[in-house]
Amino acid sequence: MSLMRASMGFSRVLPVPPVFSDDELRRLGEVPSLFLLGARSALHDSGQVADRIGSLVPSARVEIVSGTGHALPTDRPDLAIDRILHTVANASRNRR
Repeated sequence: MSLMRASMGFSRVLPVPPVFSDDELRRLGEVPSLFLLGARSALHDSGQVADRIGSLVPSARVEIVSGTGHALPTDRPDLAIDRILHTVANASRNRR
């Protein structure tokens, strides 16, 4: 009973993630970059993040995945794995 009462008042506090500066993002330059964003993330506005990355890192691939939150690899592991492997394969082909 004590444990149940204690859990009723529990609220999870998410850590505030670091925000990269514009200069830090621009430094990615032509590095193959993939940004998968959960449309329902509780940590950020995915549309704003996508717009910012798109304007600062034109070579980056940015995708907002509907129906997912910040734990996108858990929500859609199949999609995350597919996109990562595709990005790595393209980067390897372009290095040759």
